[in-house]
Amino acid sequence: MSTKMQEVLCNSEKSLPDKHIRDIFLFNDILVITKQVQIRGKATTKTTKERSISTCCYQFRSHLRICSFKAESFATQWYPYAIRLVDGLEEDRVLLELSARSEEERTSF
Repeated sequence: MSTKMQEVLCNSEKSLPDKHIRDIFLFNDILVITKQVQIRGKATTKTTKERSISTCCYQFRSHLRICSFKAESFATQWYPYAIRLVDGLEEDRVLLELSARSEEERTSF
């Protein structure tokens, strides 16, 4: 399972919609948070024409074990479909805040 969400750095301020986009993957019992990066390079064909190519790669950002956190829905004026991941033992410790684009995305997460 994979989904794209925006990481919320400060929930009281609005950030640009295309900033801090994270790809979230679920592998067995681990949630892996990555950032998609473009790697640009040049390719040479048999006719020696160079052309620019780009490859999609993922940069590892963080990981969380499913049993170590709780997910809570929350909303602010800037992030109406947000999710807060809090520590399973210390509920006042926020591990990560994410914003979905719609209620359906938040529900599917």
